[in-house]
Amino acid sequence: MGKIDMKAHVICLNDSVEFVVIDDEVKAEEVKGKLAKSYYEKQSWRWSSYEEYQHLCFWHLHTVGAL
Repeated sequence: MGKIDMKAHVICLNDSVEFVVIDDEVKAEEVKGKLAKSYYEKQSWRWSSYEEYQHLCFWHLHTVGAL
């Protein structure tokens, strides 16, 4: 069986996995930005400012090998 060299770009909000993009880090960054913006817009009543939201909601990528 040959080796498959794929990468999974895991999009997280704080310690929660929100989405995964396979083999396209640029697309993963785009999706992360869209998710972060959408989450803020839907939940904006929770924070007094966008800066507070960014402080409390840490969106980030983890890239791992996939099979």
